[in-house]
Amino acid sequence: MASLEKVYGRYIDRQRDPISIPSNITRRYESLLSVQGATAEGSARFINEMQQNIANFDKAQAISFESNEIYDWYKTQLLLLGLKADTSANMKAIDRTYVDIVESEHFTGADILDFEQRYQVALNNHTDDAIAVFEPLRALQEIAYKIALYSRELTDDEKAALAAEINQFSIVFDEVEALATQQKWTKVSHKIPPGTSLGSQLTTKMQATLDNRENIRADQIVRYRALDTELSGLKEEIEQLDDKLEGYEEELREPCQSVRVDYSCASRCPDKRVRDIVLGYYKNVPDYKCLSHCDRAERQKQASYDEDEAYCTEEKEDLKARYLRYGDDRNRLVDKFNGRLQEFRGLHETLNEGL
Repeated sequence: MASLEKVYGRYIDRQRDPISIPSNITRRYESLLSVQGATAEGSARFINEMQQNIANFDKAQAISFESNEIYDWYKTQLLLLGLKADTSANMKAIDRTYVDIVESEHFTGADILDFEQRYQVALNNHTDDAIAVFEPLRALQEIAYKIALYSRELTDDEKAALAAEINQFSIVFDEVEALATQQKWTKVSHKIPPGTSLGSQLTTKMQATLDNRENIRADQIVRYRALDTELSGLKEEIEQLDDKLEGYEEELREPCQSVRVDYSCASRCPDKRVRDIVLGYYKNVPDYKCLSHCDRAERQKQASYDEDEAYCTEEKEDLKARYLRYGDDRNRLVDKFNGRLQEFRGLHETLNEGL
């Protein structure tokens, strides 16, 4: 009876006092305690009935806990959506029978078990549609949140390319939110799948756009670094050519010397005194040997000067050709350098804009 009293004491009456064991059960128990009224069969039947009664109370309590957990979770989900939970008319009607049940003279575990089972059925009927959409609705909201994040990262041109799909998703999502606010869960459940499909496709495209931009940026960084290295190499080559051209310019400024021989050797050849064998007197005649020697020496010396001048002129021509060739090479390198520099500056500006 102590166990029985304990399970009845779980419930309260209108005055909020614990329920006592009903008098009909107490009378049966007292009757079994008297020697005259006790039979083995009657005692066994009473004990079995009370054990079943306690089992029904325990089962009713378990169902009540389960119902409370369902309703608490239901209220929490609505609270996350900014909504308040309510109860159905059927739940309220069942709930109003509670006091009459527990205050009945014949109150048993079967009665409260029936009450809890009916209440749970009514609760499930009231909450099942909502509970069925909470997870899909939360998933759709996460998709909408992700789309909002991606939209902030996209450029105006990228958003313009996806504007139609963004607008289409927004329309469906706004409809879902409005229906959820009105707690029209059946209609919400019909709207969520197309919204989820649109949102998933849109986030995939947005992610692809951002990934492609990251890939492009990575390629741009690689190109930027390669250009930096190439520009340094080109600058070094141009400076080397400038040094060479400067040296060639100095050499080209030096003219080839044109040396003319001083033909004065003949004046230093004195006439020779020769006796005329016919007339028998002496006369002055040129020293042809000396003159011949002078003439040969002067012509050889002039030829040597002319050869040096010709060699110098040829050297100057070769030097000028090399100078022009190096100048062309330098001009090509400068053009290449300027082109790479323009690309480098453009990439520098682009990469800084993405920071």
